[in-house]
Amino acid sequence: MVALWASGMNWESSAASVPFRILIVILSSVLALKFFPASDWFRRSPWLIAFWVLYLARLSWDYLVIEVPGAGEAMFFFISTALLPSVALGMAGVRFLPERSTAWLLAIIGGLASVLALFVEFSGLGAERSLMEATGRLSFEALNPISIGHAAATTLLAVICLLRYRMSTAPRLLMVILSLAAFACLLLAGSRGPIVALVLGVAVLTVVYRRWCVLVIVGLLLVPPFLIDGSPLVSRLTDGAADESSQERVLFR
Repeated sequence: MVALWASGMNWESSAASVPFRILIVILSSVLALKFFPASDWFRRSPWLIAFWVLYLARLSWDYLVIEVPGAGEAMFFFISTALLPSVALGMAGVRFLPERSTAWLLAIIGGLASVLALFVEFSGLGAERSLMEATGRLSFEALNPISIGHAAATTLLAVICLLRYRMSTAPRLLMVILSLAAFACLLLAGSRGPIVALVLGVAVLTVVYRRWCVLVIVGLLLVPPFLIDGSPLVSRLTDGAADESSQERVLFR
């Protein structure tokens, strides 16, 4: 949302993103230190910690040995905006973030980000920072399509979590609006990663909640975009061999 706001106001991305990341690091550190003495989260999450260690080792190798351009920035970004917040939230656990309130928080923030992305793009506010005309995908100079897609996928997963709870008509209507905006962003962003994450997340939630109809509904919603010629999502999923970023990753490995 910070990047979208900067795009809509025609600001340089660093003017808003750098202070925001510093704030995230401070809040995450405070939260982690608060729950560290009493938390056994590290002992209960060996596979996740192993993945982080391996990923950090890979980034360290790229940065210190191979000297890949941008590896240092990628390491800082991973530690400051992914690793520290994840550790802090994991240590806080359900005592600090109950499932229902967390799902609502993710759905509202992600949904508002999706609505804002569509508004900035199609209202013309972000015309100078928009890359959609050049790339064919919903994106801005300060926000790539992968991030937009993951925000949309997270919103949809949070909404699916909320389906187990009873609620009045107004919250359900809000869920529908946020879901439609998130689904539109997911399709317009045209990124493979968020689609795969959404499908896997839905599969896990289906098994956990024993609601097999959710998997069927999501599958049916993802079918129509494949019937539209020129859809950015279809192009990304079917033309991976011709995609420059995919070729660069294959050559790099």
